[in-house]
Amino acid sequence: MEWLNELVKIVPPSNAHNISNGSTQDDSGEFPESYTTLVNTYGPGYFDDFLYLLSLNNENKYLDARFQTRAQRDALHTVNASGERLPDRIESIDDLLVWAMTDNGDVCYWMPSGTGGCVVIMDSRAPEWCFYDMGVTEFMYRLLRKDIIVPIFPPDFPSTIHTFSRL
Repeated sequence: MEWLNELVKIVPPSNAHNISNGSTQDDSGEFPESYTTLVNTYGPGYFDDFLYLLSLNNENKYLDARFQTRAQRDALHTVNASGERLPDRIESIDDLLVWAMTDNGDVCYWMPSGTGGCVVIMDSRAPEWCFYDMGVTEFMYRLLRKDIIVPIFPPDFPSTIHTFSRL
């Protein structure tokens, strides 16, 4: 909760509560608490006009984390079957859970592991992957403060004045 409190200080959410509408687990996997508390606080929308936070059970399938998880897994299975190797750190495509996407089509995954899990970012234009050993909310806070840089993202993100726009 500490990371969420810090994030809310730099990017106030609009009015959003219990946006996830149901269980955090289904056949796609268990979404982490760091994601569910974030989406329950902010709701579906986008940070700094670039990074789209998806929600669970959204009526708009393109903003639904479960739909995107299934779609992205299918795409990765197809790419993998054609011979393109995934990073060794990814033990199973079916472990990856989509929690956000960008205007450029980059995908933000949660990958559970024995040590808790990590945020994984996949470049939509090249087979480039970045791994961050932290929860989703800590990642968002540190990203927006520019404590971490995601080389896949454009240099003008994040902006200097942060916004969250609810969808």
